[in-house]
Formats: sequence, C-alpha cells, structure tokens
Amino acid sequence: MREGAQTVHEGMCKFILDELCKEEHLTPKNQKIFYDEENKKWYIADFFIPEFGIVIEIDGLSHANRQSYDAKRTEFIEKLGHRVLRFRNDEIESPDFREKLKDAIIKTASLAYK
Repeated sequence: MREGAQTVHEGMCKFILDELCKEEHLTPKNQKIFYDEENKKWYIADFFIPEFGIVIEIDGLSHANRQSYDAKRTEFIEKLGHRVLRFRNDEIESPDFREKLKDAIIKTASLAYK
C-alpha cells in the first residue's frame, strides 16, 4: 500500500479539484482503495469522484518506468465500471490545468451517461 504524504502536485490537484467539485456539488475523495481479489493486489487511486465513477491519477516521476503496472491498474479499475483520468506533473503546473481538468471531468461524466 501507498505510504507517505501527498506530493506537491497531488496537493495542487486536490486544491483545484476541491474547488471545481464544490462549484458542481460533487464530493471528491482522496486515495480511493480498490482491491483486486484475483491478483491479491491493492490499488490506491489518488482521487475519486463517486458521482461519476471518475478516478484521477497523478503520474509523477515514479511513473516513468511503470507504464505496464499503470496499464494493469487502469484496466482493473475500468473493469469495475470506473473511468481513469491521468495527468502528469507538468500538466498540473500549467496555467490552464484548471480548465483542462474541468473539461476532462465534464467529458468523462457525459460518457458515463451514454
């Protein structure tokens, strides 16, 4: 399981996500835990918006050599009926991240209702 405090980028994303979700009357959760019975693995997502089943992952430097692991995580979480949005640290630092995150949530939420 994941240990330690949240990264600066996760903190930045949380601040923006909380602000966006407050505007839309949504309830973002930190570190949603998923358990894969078949493979006996715990997956801890950075953020989760339960109203739309959206998982938001922040991919920092540690993810550079973990594409295979991240793909398995995403596949498992999507099999549960959720949708995964991934953002890199440099995306969070960009001035337009708030709008990018909002657009991604709206687009992903609309797909959930099709």
